[in-house]
Amino acid sequence: MKIAGIIAEYNPFHKGHLYHLAKTRRRTGAEGLIVVMSGDFVQRGEPAIVDKFARTRMALAGGADVVLELPVRYATSSGEGFAAGGVEILDRLGVVSALSFGCEATPEEQALLDKIAGCLCREPEPFRKRLQQELSAGKTWPQARSIAMEEYIPGSGRILSEPNNILAIEYIKALKRRRSPILPLGIGRAGMSYHSEEIAHGSMNGGTPGSMVEGTPGSMAGGTPGSMAGGTPGSVPGDASGATPEGISFASATGIRKRLQEITAAGRNTGFNQPADPLFDPDLIRQLPEESLRQLNQQNPLVFPDDLSVLLRHALLRETRDSLCQYLDMSEELASRILTLRDTPMAFSELAEAVKTRNVTRTRVNRALLHVLLQIREKESISGSNAAANTPAAVHPAASVPAVRLLGFRRGTPLLRRIQDETDIPVITKMADADPAWFAEDHYASEIYRSLVWQKTGQILPDDIRTHPVIW
Repeated sequence: MKIAGIIAEYNPFHKGHLYHLAKTRRRTGAEGLIVVMSGDFVQRGEPAIVDKFARTRMALAGGADVVLELPVRYATSSGEGFAAGGVEILDRLGVVSALSFGCEATPEEQALLDKIAGCLCREPEPFRKRLQQELSAGKTWPQARSIAMEEYIPGSGRILSEPNNILAIEYIKALKRRRSPILPLGIGRAGMSYHSEEIAHGSMNGGTPGSMVEGTPGSMAGGTPGSMAGGTPGSVPGDASGATPEGISFASATGIRKRLQEITAAGRNTGFNQPADPLFDPDLIRQLPEESLRQLNQQNPLVFPDDLSVLLRHALLRETRDSLCQYLDMSEELASRILTLRDTPMAFSELAEAVKTRNVTRTRVNRALLHVLLQIREKESISGSNAAANTPAAVHPAASVPAVRLLGFRRGTPLLRRIQDETDIPVITKMADADPAWFAEDHYASEIYRSLVWQKTGQILPDDIRTHPVIW
């Protein structure tokens, strides 16, 4: 039984994700898809717009067979930490043969992903020396890495300019570091760019998902492309042959969230207690599957970054410079800038924008502030070690995630029994029976999220510990 894995946020799940799941089945011949998904907070250092169980329902409706939770420490980490946590879980399940991910690299460029990942794992002396030169010259880590890599591997600079390529490289790095037998599989991204805030207008052929250029499987052994040939191809929505549909464009999740936030603001400005119904927005209808629309309407108004503002300010009032420096993604410079500004009431986004510098990206500032709120410290990993320290050269050990939570599954799937027979990581279906230390950070994060939802909507989400997996 071939099983493919995906690491995702689904914030929210849209038709590009629907296409990716179906394309993964077809490319790999997989009979089962396991998704490791972020919980209530995501990698940009923000709350998810709806809770993890709503997004689990979206994923299962879209074709996932099993959804597991990526622990919050990894879900809100750098790209390296995000990939390391997700890859560790998929690898230790013992049943996954391919890791599928989106990327901007063309099929011809995808061989570079493996070369770049190999270089970053080895960090040869010429690359490391040039990297340090650029960092010393004041470049940010991403800028310095791109310049040094372009000199070492010509053509890599453009590859490293695209966010999904960067994450793809982190996935391949994590597989290499674990010496995992899982093969990386790149599916070319099409439509709006990852950071695009636009949503295409006009027809999507009655809701048929748009185009994604088919990539080639990545390599894990000496640069030789891996193969996932064989098996029964899965169906691809709108095109069972697997040919790429034309004239169709997916919006990015960024663009969809922006539109949802505009709808929320419009409802508030017109005096309604509830914002306008997303079901009545024609652009969102074209971009979102039915279950995503349903879940977005059930938890409405939605949660956005500035909803963190009051709780964050309260958390910051308790901190000193020394205590701030203990949090993941926090530096002494950031801690000093935060303390200088904390007595001035600001929204989360305003504070993050004021704190960022030329050398520290807005996303990292978001993550550092979120880690203060969620009490995620750098010197404490889930297993009690410094395994998940957010440093560029961090090497994650073979077992740093003590257990993984089952968020949902398709009724009748044989995957759960297969996982039970093969895994070396406990898969928890009933939180009340789990060691509380395993999920302490995740439970605290979920309680913070429940507070955000209650504060904004008056809704009381179910207690995280007593919530059972979604059965679809």
